[in-house]
Amino acid sequence: MKKAAIDIGSNSIRLLIADLQQSKTGVNISVYEQDLVTTRLASGANSGFLLPEAVRQTVEAIAAFCDKIQKWEIEEKPYLLATSAVREAKNPDLLQAALQEKLGLQVQILSGEEEAWYTFCGATATLSPAAKEKAMVIDIGGGSTEWVRPGPILLSKPLGAVKAQERQMAPAEITDFFAAWEQEKKADGILFATGGTATAAAAMLLQLREYCREAVQGVVLKSADLQALRDRLFPLSVVQRKEQYPLLGKRADIIVSGLDILLVLLRILGKEEVTISDSGILDGFLLQRFLEKVDCVN
Repeated sequence: MKKAAIDIGSNSIRLLIADLQQSKTGVNISVYEQDLVTTRLASGANSGFLLPEAVRQTVEAIAAFCDKIQKWEIEEKPYLLATSAVREAKNPDLLQAALQEKLGLQVQILSGEEEAWYTFCGATATLSPAAKEKAMVIDIGGGSTEWVRPGPILLSKPLGAVKAQERQMAPAEITDFFAAWEQEKKADGILFATGGTATAAAAMLLQLREYCREAVQGVVLKSADLQALRDRLFPLSVVQRKEQYPLLGKRADIIVSGLDILLVLLRILGKEEVTISDSGILDGFLLQRFLEKVDCVN
């Protein structure tokens, strides 16, 4: 069953085209195509409003994704998911109206808990049931950060790499922001991280010149290596970061803030390492939609 989904994030718009098939061991997800365009929808997030120019760029990016989807001969309209930037905006109708008018598409605005759940489902899709019960997942986005621990307990905080960078937050301020999560640290299991900060960090530490999903999937990163990477990037200008790590692209200005959040969470959760997952919210959403249809048929 070939499906397409688009994640309208605070920093980037992501596309996933995949085929889902039921097997004896579960559901197999074969990725046909992925794409990402940075539109920084959360720019000016401190004002509480989506900016017209960011909305225009976002709609253009989604239109280009729709052209790609048509080439795969997918008849159904893509699922459109919106997260932190849209759910926190005082004018989400600006984006909703533009998508309806120009593309005839409707967007589903996810709560923080829904975002956490779909991310968890995607990041743990290949784990055994026993391993999944002990897995913990953190997702650092542009506008929010989610953490799922066994239970499952779904937690979401309205701080991501874009917001932290715009507010020029120091690690100590980020620590204070997430301090309450230390009280939730009741489970011991493998910690997974997904989202642009985590996958970009893996790609940089692997010294990749271009991003590769297969290369970063399942890579285990030590907190000491992440700290060293952060310290190398911090004194560099945005231009210098792009020169040394071309794959950063438009993420170059927010990568240090994203790494600060990741490192703070590792300290709060008492972890010395984290396993990187390129599978996340889109994989999890398509998986859950597929399972619902299978259950309805059965």
